[in-house]
Amino acid sequence: MIVPSRVPLAPPVPESAPGCASAGGSVTGTRRARGAFSLFEVLVALALLAGCVVVLSRLAKIGRDHAESADELAVAQLACQSKLNEILAGAAPAESTAEAPLPEMPGWLVSVDVAPTGRPGLAALTVTAAEEVLDEEEKPRARSFALVRWIRDPLAGAKSTDGGFVTEPFSPPTSSDEEGAP
Repeated sequence: MIVPSRVPLAPPVPESAPGCASAGGSVTGTRRARGAFSLFEVLVALALLAGCVVVLSRLAKIGRDHAESADELAVAQLACQSKLNEILAGAAPAESTAEAPLPEMPGWLVSVDVAPTGRPGLAALTVTAAEEVLDEEEKPRARSFALVRWIRDPLAGAKSTDGGFVTEPFSPPTSSDEEGAP
């Protein structure tokens, strides 16, 4: 016994239906269904993909350059802060020095500048870290960083005039000074 199928079959398409080519006829008025992309569409898609790859690679290079620059800036800040802490702790003198290499950070030079300010008894301590550049062509691209901190003037121990005011170190009165007082 044959069991009828539950899936309905599509009705047969007559050969004279529009868009259907018969053995001796031609298709007019409609296009056949497309099964693939044309060569032109594939080439346009590849060109767009290549353009995107070029743009993204340039952006990645810019990102790497900025990351390297930020890393070098952090090293310069660390070198300046280290030297500034040495001076403030008294391990190094608070005096102007020319660029000198740092043994703990190869490739970096540190200089110190102590300059008077407009205020008596204060000096501006500037610590600058710069990348050591051996090639003259690279000098304009050399990176540097400077920290400035106001400190007590190290020259205030000697009498000096600054802005019309005489500054000298404070010393408490001695017993010989009190004897001469009226």
